Amino acid sequence: MSTSLSVEAYIVSCKRNTNHTVISGTAGYRKSQTECVIFSYKYFPQTSMKHIDNFFERDIVNITGKFTYVQNDQFLPDGIFVVIHQATLQRKASSINDLRCSIPFITFSCQLSLNTKNQPIMYNQNETSFINTYSSIYCHSSSSFRDHYFTLSYKSSNPYFRTIWWNKATLYSINGFLNDIFLEDEKIIFLIEICAVDHVSLNSLKRSPIISQVKEKEEKKEKEEDNKDDIDEYLETKKTAKKRKNMDSAEMLPYATTTFPITTPYVNMTINIPCFSHYPHNTHNTHNTHNSHNSRN
Repeated sequence: MSTSLSVEAYIVSCKRNTNHTVISGTAGYRKSQTECVIFSYKYFPQTSMKHIDNFFERDIVNITGKFTYVQNDQFLPDGIFVVIHQATLQRKASSINDLRCSIPFITFSCQLSLNTKNQPIMYNQNETSFINTYSSIYCHSSSSFRDHYFTLSYKSSNPYFRTIWWNKATLYSINGFLNDIFLEDEKIIFLIEICAVDHVSLNSLKRSPIISQVKEKEEKKEKEEDNKDDIDEYLETKKTAKKRKNMDSAEMLPYATTTFPITTPYVNMTINIPCFSHYPHNTHNTHNTHNSHNSRN
């Protein structure tokens, strides 16, 4: 996973290989008035010439790069190791004591560490909340992935962190300050005062309460639209079926029955004379029949 470290540093040593393709050395930042932290660095001028100023020993430089922690390395001392991506030269200094007190600002991705009950390790101390996390980071020094352990800390009363949905199946992106590095249970622990948290994996978005509410509203709206479409389709189907039924009934009756009244002096009677519905009623024959009946009388 990716990491990044930014800090104002004092260049303690600076070495170049014979063809100046690799530059490495040590630098330090001033954590407090009485404590300085030394770390190793390396950069490749040919790949970062536009973003890295040319610096030497006793320079104060703003450094940004990928960080890992080195242990038991053949060529590097134990501690932070930074592959520099950007460096801005500030000024010359006589010693590291000329530095202002500052600590590195770092970013990294991590997951929650779990206890024996498969639950996240979270606890509170003196109004401060702590969360144990870990991250598998590729180390350039050993060309391999190594687990790094981070303890996140923040004020429990901070309303920003109340909206964070901590979940063991989620990957988080963390921004914060590196307060300390210490050894615990044979593990190097980075103590981070976090400033911002972002969800990286999709699982976290599905489990987030706010996202769930929005998604629930969208699903409800889609369901209502689907139901409306189903009702319209059902009514249209019923209408089509009724129309087809009427057409079938008309095809089954090729002719219709027409009623003609016939009047005699003695009785009034009505007879039904079938005729094809495709032709007009022939009233002429009916009239002749009536006249012949009167003439016989």
